[in-house]
Amino acid sequence: MAGSSASGVTPLESFRMRVGPFTTAKSKDSTDNSVMIGTIEIGQRYESVLKRVEDAAARSGRSARDVTVVAVTKTWPVELVVAAYESGLRHFGENRPEELAEKRPKFEDALGSDRAVSWHLIGPVQSRKARLAAEYADCF
Repeated sequence: MAGSSASGVTPLESFRMRVGPFTTAKSKDSTDNSVMIGTIEIGQRYESVLKRVEDAAARSGRSARDVTVVAVTKTWPVELVVAAYESGLRHFGENRPEELAEKRPKFEDALGSDRAVSWHLIGPVQSRKARLAAEYADCF
């Protein structure tokens, strides 16, 4: 079975055993405890965003399929990125190459690297961080 370990447990199952299905996390940059989000909410928020994209696309005479929703994951822990993936998101954005270099391998350890995921680097990049950007980002 692809993605299974010798014990027969997939990387995602192993990840769920470590963090549980209802992890609550807070942005590293937040000092306000009211900013906490449970993984259950991510699917609902994603559906809400998709509805808004669909409505906006219809108003402009475009197809919602022409719009790419990128979840900006800066400062949020990898557990919530995994939960976002499980909710259907496939495009993730970071604005710091060093955070992307830390987060992407953890995500791939949890789910495997063969997932159809695109990592976007958003915003300007300092020349001294260009190597990290080129190594870990799929889109610029």
